[in-house]
Amino acid sequence: LRLGLPALWVLKLANMLAIVALCPIVYALAHRTLGDKLWASAAALFVGLHPPLWYWAASGLETGFYTCAVYWAVLQAHAATPASRRWTILPLLLAATSRFEGPVVAVALGLGLATADVMWPPRQRVRDALAWAVPFAVLYALYFAWRLDYFGYPMPNSAYYKSDVEPGEVVAIVGPTGAGK
Repeated sequence: LRLGLPALWVLKLANMLAIVALCPIVYALAHRTLGDKLWASAAALFVGLHPPLWYWAASGLETGFYTCAVYWAVLQAHAATPASRRWTILPLLLAATSRFEGPVVAVALGLGLATADVMWPPRQRVRDALAWAVPFAVLYALYFAWRLDYFGYPMPNSAYYKSDVEPGEVVAIVGPTGAGK
């Protein structure tokens, strides 16, 4: 906004570029999981041609960006070495700053890594997971504190925009249709 760029168009472009970036990430995950280039290519193609994903990205929602960040985090978390796994923090922070359920993905991914990799002793698995989970928690807490101080409310702006509720407004759902405030 400070650069004078049209915010909605920049957001739409960023989301569409994120979907393009999502395709090779899906390919890499599918290839790693299935071990077959043909099926991995099919998976990436199906994601790249998924109309709702493009619709949501073109409409200005953060869906493409968030999806790309989460898949990138999963790909990075399954890296071969613990040192490589530490880079999981970057896509997780991007996911957590774009949608409010991003920190939940971080917790789930951390718990999954700490309990799933049976090649390593439990103590080392926990230590490896904490090597990126602790910095993530500290950085996200700093971001969250800044956001709360700057905006005055805890949720990302998109949550309030999509729900048609003003920050700080108390909402009560009444009636069978869910209408009413």
